[in-house]
Amino acid sequence: STQSTWGKLVQLVPVGLSHSDQECQIFSAQDNQGDGITSCGPGQNSSQDLSLNPNYVMRQRVPLRTMNDCFPDNVYLMKMDVEGFENFVLRGGRRAFAEKRVKYIVQEFTVLLQIQGGSHLEVLEFYDSYFCKIALKDFPPNGHRVVSSQFPEIVADSIAGGIGEIFVECPWNGDEG
Repeated sequence: STQSTWGKLVQLVPVGLSHSDQECQIFSAQDNQGDGITSCGPGQNSSQDLSLNPNYVMRQRVPLRTMNDCFPDNVYLMKMDVEGFENFVLRGGRRAFAEKRVKYIVQEFTVLLQIQGGSHLEVLEFYDSYFCKIALKDFPPNGHRVVSSQFPEIVADSIAGGIGEIFVECPWNGDEG
């Protein structure tokens, strides 16, 4: 059956990824329909601790782990959509990349990366340091052009302030199928 085939190919890991092990809480309004505020670290266990609207409640605790620890085996394809926290996820995966355990990454690229204190160039230089190939796909209204480059600053300049997705292919130890 299709479900059993996907079950062999896809592994869901019930944690968030970051650069270190910690716990986060997700807060949202009582009538929330789709977003919330995530807070990580000690001493931030209530909406009052965070100076949030008193109507906000904690919805869920989420453990954060590193990519190195969550993925002890090879990862053929990883989709990363972490709303600007890409640098944190990648820092927690240095060993996985050095050991060539990650083959393909599809990653959303938005201005949220800069808002969270990172940079597009930093992410691209990370991939470049592990000899990964990078391709960019813009979202409309910019069209669907693909820019391939081994020069991260060119790709970073082409999406600065924009929205897009990058496709990354890295050297790999695993088998192809």
